[in-house]
Amino acid sequence: MYNTALIILSFVEKIDVSHLNAISSISDYIICADGGVDIAKTYGIMPDCVIGDFDSTINSNRLDCLYITLPSEKDFTDTEAAINHAIELGIRDITVYGGIGGRLDHTFGNVGLLEKYLGKLDHLEFMDEKNSMQLLDGESCSTTILTPISNYRFFSLVSLDSAADG
Repeated sequence: MYNTALIILSFVEKIDVSHLNAISSISDYIICADGGVDIAKTYGIMPDCVIGDFDSTINSNRLDCLYITLPSEKDFTDTEAAINHAIELGIRDITVYGGIGGRLDHTFGNVGLLEKYLGKLDHLEFMDEKNSMQLLDGESCSTTILTPISNYRFFSLVSLDSAADG
């Protein structure tokens, strides 16, 4: 039984190796979405699963883990497929490393994933070395404590709709 998952995406603007290794060391299950496998290989992280259509993978040397190949034309992203794979394993605490700060369409898509899974998971967070992004509802805000990573300088709460109270 797995409790926590780390999903490594193919784009991370800047990587703090000690931060990535710390997150991977406390994760029960590690998934690389497509080119995220190249980041894992670079930093000596062994994933349990690699999933994607492999349009952004640079290094073709396969690791000794589960590979799930997706079609290139699909109605979901490799990131969403990785989240769904974790959910199929019963994991309800997911940290996604990357997916913010690069392509704006990917960032907005990942905000959409936060909304899609709100209330269905105990924890879903996208992070990189400058950002941590979670979606909180009114009930979870009163009980959730956000602990910024030590090098984070700013903290913002942004309402995604017209109602923000409490």
